[in-house]
Amino acid sequence: MAGKIDGITPPFIPIGGVDGLPGPSPLTPQKGARFQELLKTKLAEYEDKAVKFSAHAQSRILSRNLEVNGA
Repeated sequence: MAGKIDGITPPFIPIGGVDGLPGPSPLTPQKGARFQELLKTKLAEYEDKAVKFSAHAQSRILSRNLEVNGA
């Protein structure tokens, strides 16, 4: 086969060859709220809600004599 794409020989050659294919483009940051602000908002939604453990998790906690507290 004639061309390679990123060092890999494809099972087919695109019409026009591999030289005309665009290279990877860099990611551009999205505009909007920052991650820290989004995280604080989501954490505030769950601030007054209790954590729920499955029956399996509860049995593991008890069998290992673990103490679960709010800290």
